[in-house]
Amino acid sequence: MLREILFPWALMTVSALSLPVTIIKFLVAGDLHAFTSWSTFRDAWFAVFWINVGPLAKQTAAPNVIPLLQGRLKDGKVQEKVVSQPLHGTVLEIGRGVGMWTQFYKKTIDEAEKDGTAGPDTIYASEPNRFLASTLRKHVKTASLEEVYHVLPIGVEGLGNATASGAKIEPESLDCIVTVQGLCCIPEPEKNLPLLYQYLKRGGHWYVFEHVRNDESPLISGIQSFTEIFWKPMVCCHLCRDTAKALRSLGKWEEIDLAPPQGESPYEMIPHIVGTLVK
Repeated sequence: MLREILFPWALMTVSALSLPVTIIKFLVAGDLHAFTSWSTFRDAWFAVFWINVGPLAKQTAAPNVIPLLQGRLKDGKVQEKVVSQPLHGTVLEIGRGVGMWTQFYKKTIDEAEKDGTAGPDTIYASEPNRFLASTLRKHVKTASLEEVYHVLPIGVEGLGNATASGAKIEPESLDCIVTVQGLCCIPEPEKNLPLLYQYLKRGGHWYVFEHVRNDESPLISGIQSFTEIFWKPMVCCHLCRDTAKALRSLGKWEEIDLAPPQGESPYEMIPHIVGTLVK
């Protein structure tokens, strides 16, 4: 229990250590203007933090995220065989950070072409943080995905505006939405989650791996809520969002399969839900 309680504080320590690194980077670049814009400085600070923490986040998430996108996950448990529709068609990723999953997408696309199966053919990645978007583009190039993977340097609210992104997402045009550790950060989820629901086709799949509020007990919920007071300004996301409830209430779903990942402790300060919703 103590380990789970202290883990967010360890990440906040990394964030604190990222602050002077961010300042030094701007000073070395001679970009003093960045110090006059809190939003610019905050985005740069978070980018330094996430570039350091991202590999750990990927390592923790991969045992669930990869089977999820392969259609091998049910009730929070990894299955040996495919039990649902794998990632396919036109895909939208939300808050893609530095592009931790680009190599997985490359492998998935190559295997689908080789096997003659339906894999992803177009991927849009919404990443409004320009510092992360820049690194994401480099990873897309490294993975040789430039023709398939399109980085949109905007948030959810701008997806329907072609002039803002160079690509316009039309209502009911997406086969899949992927939110992996991204819904904790989006602003105004009560407005932006319904927008995402509208972009998904009937029969479309929404793949979810998100950290959420812990309702295991009043004590655990109280500790998590206290931790969030410091977490929000240090890590720029929310610990206590009830994402599962928000997703379930978006509209009519043909199928909902959301559950805690197998093996997570009930004392987690950063607990997760994982699974798929079918519109």
